[in-house]
Amino acid sequence: MGQNYLVFRYKGYKLSVYDLGGQKMLRQSWSHSYPDMSALIYVIDSADRDRIGESVATLEMILSSKDFKHTTPVCVCINKQDLEDAMDKTELLESYTALAELLSGREHAFFQTSVMWTEELVKGADNNATVGADVVEVLNWAVKQMKKVKG
Repeated sequence: MGQNYLVFRYKGYKLSVYDLGGQKMLRQSWSHSYPDMSALIYVIDSADRDRIGESVATLEMILSSKDFKHTTPVCVCINKQDLEDAMDKTELLESYTALAELLSGREHAFFQTSVMWTEELVKGADNNATVGADVVEVLNWAVKQMKKVKG
């Protein structure tokens, strides 16, 4: 609950990660992070069909903000794909066409993820922390995009 901050090294990069929390009362403070953001990793609970519209609308609000740079790469994690009733990427984009329009012309990617801890964990971070394979793919994408932006 609330906001969390984590700093760690990954592939030689120091990453500062802000878990800003999705509660409505916390969203007002998000825009303070936009100018310094190197990449946005936005996680959608694809199994919570009652709230997925709210989650997508919130992402659309971020992407439409005048303070959110058009050069900031965006990764959308469609999480909890291990659950039976989870919405996949195709269904998400068919249901929320405005999202695709807002991402058009911007560096972006979609990952269908599950951060459920299983035996398929891999060593991913420089400090030998163990993370799920999906998380490694997302971090690799984010680092690659940050390299492009920094040149």
